[in-house]
Amino acid sequence: MSSYHVYLNLKHRQDAKDERLQHIVKTVDKDLHEIRIYQAGADFHGEPHDRPLPYGVIDGKPKSDENFFKDIIGEKTVDED
Repeated sequence: MSSYHVYLNLKHRQDAKDERLQHIVKTVDKDLHEIRIYQAGADFHGEPHDRPLPYGVIDGKPKSDENFFKDIIGEKTVDED
């Protein structure tokens, strides 16, 4: 069982990147994985992992957006039509 945690900006500072992370993590099967969404100001103060917000964490390790998306969605493929 993997854990996916997302750390978001304050509500009034959220933008498309925050929404994208939230949407991506909500597509994960909650019966097989632990999902947590944390919002600055409400759930934590400061930056828990010394990274600029927003970002995702997989199994306790902060990931770049590319690696976070790749782990959840999979490799990007080019549609050859």
